[in-house]
Amino acid sequence: MASVPASAAAGSIYFHKAGVDRATFISGAEVCEGLAGGVVVRPQTSYSADPIAAGVGGLLGGIAASRQRRAVVDSILRTCMADRGYRRVESSTLRKELARLDSGARLDRMHALATAADPDGVVLPR
Repeated sequence: MASVPASAAAGSIYFHKAGVDRATFISGAEVCEGLAGGVVVRPQTSYSADPIAAGVGGLLGGIAASRQRRAVVDSILRTCMADRGYRRVESSTLRKELARLDSGARLDRMHALATAADPDGVVLPR
């Protein structure tokens, strides 16, 4: 069973395409999630003879790499889903609502949102 695309699960963004059937939605989400799941960003670190400076540099490099990975994953998901005809929609209540659901119920809710006649939230530019 497909999980919710990473950017949708992490934030309040979901993908919308009115009238799409469940199998098509799950298939598209799995393909896009698979593409985004392969992203690897290696932290850039500088050599330092000082162990404290090396530790701080490693910490900051890890934080920067994590932020860069999230940006690349979001870009891949956005592009992949847009190529399939989906629009991004921002919902102010989605994050809290999804946090209360188990994975099966979360997928059902994401499918209901994705296929509704009208998007529930603000449609974002592609």
